[in-house]
Amino acid sequence: MKKGLFTTLMIMVILLLPGTAWAIFTPPGNPVPSKADIAEADRVINGLKWDLTQASKGTIKVTIPKMQKNYFIVVNKDKGKYVGIGVDWEQIYTNIGTDGEGKTLTFYAITKPTGFYIGIGSIVTGRALADELYVYTPGQGVKYIPPKDRKTAQTDENNNIIGWNDINKKPINEDGTPIVPGTNPQVVYPFKDIPGHWAVKDIISLKEAGFINGYPDSSFKPENTITKAEFIVMLGRILSKEYPDAPVYTYENLFIDDVNHWSYKEALNTFKYMQSIDITHIFQDDFSPDQPINREEVVAVLHSILKNNKNYQYTPNATIVLNDTDSSNFPNSIVFSLKYNLVKGYPDNTFKPKGNITRAEISAVLVRMLSKL
Repeated sequence: MKKGLFTTLMIMVILLLPGTAWAIFTPPGNPVPSKADIAEADRVINGLKWDLTQASKGTIKVTIPKMQKNYFIVVNKDKGKYVGIGVDWEQIYTNIGTDGEGKTLTFYAITKPTGFYIGIGSIVTGRALADELYVYTPGQGVKYIPPKDRKTAQTDENNNIIGWNDINKKPINEDGTPIVPGTNPQVVYPFKDIPGHWAVKDIISLKEAGFINGYPDSSFKPENTITKAEFIVMLGRILSKEYPDAPVYTYENLFIDDVNHWSYKEALNTFKYMQSIDITHIFQDDFSPDQPINREEVVAVLHSILKNNKNYQYTPNATIVLNDTDSSNFPNSIVFSLKYNLVKGYPDNTFKPKGNITRAEISAVLVRMLSKL
């Protein structure tokens, strides 16, 4: 089941009373559901039964009625720090392939407010027919959240909320009030292709500080891979201004084959913050400035430079591990960067050390690095 079919990101409002019925919310889209589709979705949603008799012990239940075989239900639950806005949730149950079986789901250790997302769909058309949210709060019960009071979160790559939309994807303030044109300061974007991008704040921050540049066509190309030269030059500009007391080394002819490259002088300025043994270990004798830099090379460079900084004093240990750390040439650098939140692993518990990294991702990494310099 596609996660996007039931993307309800919301907050709580009215108390769910026994026997209360309401009109279901059918997300917009095609094909148009039939009356029979809507009737079945309405019957199932209004037939849900919540059992809170053991709620004081952290146990709640919801019973799903038997459904017609051409329909299915999906139940998701909050698992992260946000309540009822769907930013971080997991699928708990679906009866796809069971001819619409009914079932009682039991949730244990529910000791804090928790959102439950329940969607009904058509197996025949794949169409979402009902998309509903409930929030359970200990001591208060289960509340149904009507569409008019739901809001969706805009998030960055780390699931940090950076903005809000209503259920119709129109921008709103955090308190749910609409953003009226002309009443909010207009953001001036330095690049034409970053509005709405998850890394927009990081990119703007670096641009305003003079650390990054875009392209002649006023674009930043945030999803393009970043080359070794681009990364090293960005990094060097930051270090020159923000890390003035760093230990430096004298080099005159590193990567002599690249002396005519546009980045050579600035790259040499960055490499002075690294010991020659580290430079050789990372790049061997071939910097290849126009080749994409990969994830393990990024963290190895950062580790080489920051390990001498008083704010980055850390000895790697075996307590931070990803499944593919040992496959990297720089496992300690991966651990170092994870420890200081410079980079993130992937949901499958891998780092993908040989994978490329985008210009937007590098922007986020550099802003995180700056926060501790």
